[in-house]
Amino acid sequence: SASLHGSATRTTSTAPVASGTSETQTVTSSGVKTFTVAGATLTFPSSGTLPNGDLCITRLNSAPDQLPNNYPSAEKNWIINNYGTNASFAALTNMTLTGYGAISQNQAAIPSNFKLYKREMGQTGNNWGSAVGSGSSITAGADAIIAFDAPITSFSQFVIMQEQTVLPLTL
Repeated sequence: SASLHGSATRTTSTAPVASGTSETQTVTSSGVKTFTVAGATLTFPSSGTLPNGDLCITRLNSAPDQLPNNYPSAEKNWIINNYGTNASFAALTNMTLTGYGAISQNQAAIPSNFKLYKREMGQTGNNWGSAVGSGSSITAGADAIIAFDAPITSFSQFVIMQEQTVLPLTL
């Protein structure tokens, strides 16, 4: 068995690591880019700057080390690395993420309750800031799909929060 000596201590890591899936594609043209394995679809506008290189999307099978608030969160989080020549690009017209976890039909009826948060690459802790977008549509189910019309112009770490719980109607 291992032991610590002197003033050494153990600390829980805050690094964004977990099991998950990754997928890389080269983005040099506009339109819809589907990352089936990583559970993301990105829609680039018909004109404007593009990443112009590889995008690597990783969907991690855990929540990040800290969440932006105390509302329910996705059972996953996404890291999108842009290895293209343009770190910033024309705003996406749509970003769809698969893997939130279970969302009922009642919850899906109010997609704006689902908020997309972003923090910079490599950051840990509660550095999320304000939501960068709200859900525009949801495909309900055990592994729900949420579309966002968020004006994303750079990539980093993303998490989805359900900002309002839909309560059952009691008569």
